[in-house]
Amino acid sequence: MLCVPQSEDDRSDWANSQPTRPSGDAHETVVNLGVAIVIGLAAAALGQRTRVPGGAIVAPILAVAAWRLTVNQRVDVFPGWLQLLVYALLGTGIGLSIDRSSLLALRVDWPVLLLMAASVYVVAVACVLLIARVFQIDAASALLAGSPGGFTGIAGLSLSSGANVAQVVAVHTTRLLLIYATLPFILAAVNARPD
Repeated sequence: MLCVPQSEDDRSDWANSQPTRPSGDAHETVVNLGVAIVIGLAAAALGQRTRVPGGAIVAPILAVAAWRLTVNQRVDVFPGWLQLLVYALLGTGIGLSIDRSSLLALRVDWPVLLLMAASVYVVAVACVLLIARVFQIDAASALLAGSPGGFTGIAGLSLSSGANVAQVVAVHTTRLLLIYATLPFILAAVNARPD
């Protein structure tokens, strides 16, 4: 049974204590975020199933971007708690990829591995800074976009650093597609060369 207060003050207190539904914009944002997450999860499952390298992360990016552009829905960012959860999951996944065999390789071949990693990074940073200066691109976004790191780690860094995430993701997606399209042929040519 609903008990409605009789006096004006009681009515005001009662009305303020009642649960309220989010405003139209807030409700729409929550719904759009839910739709985006469902699309992203479905695309990730499809990307994983097709066994396309990087498909589990590239497929959700492309699917959610296509949905957002097609229906023109606005969801700016994840809420803080959800963003923290995503960062924690990314960090956990990257941490779980490090095992004893990777540490053993570092112990045995560390000078060569350090030289390879440092030279790739130094050349990439020099090229990116030059491109950023010539084309008037934000240096932080350019550095993240041109870094030769893993896709998930760089995407997470770009989200947390306030860089142009769309630009960073576009460059890394293009880089991955170029690598997947050309590297098998380059490897075949290198392996076919006589010693």
